[in-house]
Amino acid sequence: MKNVEDKNKIIKNPPLPVKEDVHISTRIPITDLNVYPELIEALPSIEEDFFRTPLTEEERRDVIYLCPRTSAMVYSPPPLNDSALIVVKKIDSMLYGIQVALAQATRPIDYYVH
Repeated sequence: MKNVEDKNKIIKNPPLPVKEDVHISTRIPITDLNVYPELIEALPSIEEDFFRTPLTEEERRDVIYLCPRTSAMVYSPPPLNDSALIVVKKIDSMLYGIQVALAQATRPIDYYVH
């Protein structure tokens, strides 16, 4: 009997239509991926948090120098302005060193993915 009363209320007082705002978009809900047990058996390290695993300085150096350099990537930076200060040249060489270290550090991820 209560269901009939609820339906009558809905029919008499229909819900107001919600005006869609073009600046609000709905997102799909987040989906969690459950790993197959066979995959965990094959790759036990898949359960570890790969990006938060700290490496010692020696392990990091070993990982970087373990992978061969990419010969297919040809990069020659533009020449520095000769009138630039020595400090600018030092900072540029430091940034280049960081770029090379990052490229070599992420190379194992490329090998793992591809």
